[in-house]
Amino acid sequence: MIFDFTNYAFSGFLSILAALYGVGYPLIMQSIGRIYTQYDSTLLANRFTKETIYRVFQVLLILNLLFAVSTPFLLHAEWWNIGFVTIQAILLVLLMGSTFLLFQLMIKYENAGELLRHIEGGQIDKSNIMDIFDLAIYADSKNNHQLYIDAMSSVFSYITVQQGDDYKKQNDNEILPP
Repeated sequence: MIFDFTNYAFSGFLSILAALYGVGYPLIMQSIGRIYTQYDSTLLANRFTKETIYRVFQVLLILNLLFAVSTPFLLHAEWWNIGFVTIQAILLVLLMGSTFLLFQLMIKYENAGELLRHIEGGQIDKSNIMDIFDLAIYADSKNNHQLYIDAMSSVFSYITVQQGDDYKKQNDNEILPP
């Protein structure tokens, strides 16, 4: 029997893809449910599903599955064998890399302090202020005073920045309406 690189390589890639899909995807879905349960917040669970790495993972998973299904039919074209296996290998490596990055993101979402730093991301705006406020509510319910103070100071600094232009125009004896 002659060693056929393309068939063996494709079989190996397919088994790795099956392992990633069979173990990784349910773990990710379970993690989204845990985020909702832990923080009792649909905002934070939705934020996770809108993260760039989560969307990249979804796209790469779909591409890998489509390629895994179509490649056996395309391997009969002799001149494309190496090309198909190479594309499958590249897609699989990208999927594995995005899986590791997604697992790191899941770990950030498990730790409320790291999640706060991740959400703030150097700039607080109206797209993330409610998420920060949900973390403050979570911190208050768990008596995590430092996290509560950090989250609320972020919320208050956002409010201060939003009202900053009005304060600059205000005279010393004048009180601005809310």
